[in-house]
Amino acid sequence: CTNQYLNANDNNYLHNVRSLIYLIFAEYFNTVPAVSGFSSKNALSRILIYMTEHFTENLTLGAVGAALGYSPKYVSNCISSLSGFNFRRLLNSLRVEYAKNLLINEKQLTVMDVAMRSGFLNERSFHRAFLDIVGTTPASYRRTKTAVK
Repeated sequence: CTNQYLNANDNNYLHNVRSLIYLIFAEYFNTVPAVSGFSSKNALSRILIYMTEHFTENLTLGAVGAALGYSPKYVSNCISSLSGFNFRRLLNSLRVEYAKNLLINEKQLTVMDVAMRSGFLNERSFHRAFLDIVGTTPASYRRTKTAVK
């Protein structure tokens, strides 16, 4: 990734994001029949790779579509064909995975710093997405994962 927030020390994060992407690919490839000619699977691969490389930016369906030469509706349809994922949920999942790594490994960062570095526009949207995906608040997650046992 060329993202300014990713570095060689983010191995745990990269593993988590790659795992998420592989799970999405596996689910998609197992549920969508092969299509002759231009494959929607190929389009989904391009979309997921692009999102993985740019998730900390202000990413929209329109931006992804424009970057890849697809309409926003086509991007949305490709993503939503995955077992209930929609664009926002997938984007938030990528961001939350990255945030989880920052919360554990970058203790000097505030929750607000983590939110911003993860691509969220404000702490409130970060908190809401984190709670929805992980089931706990970012601060509680950090306390639980960094507690000495």
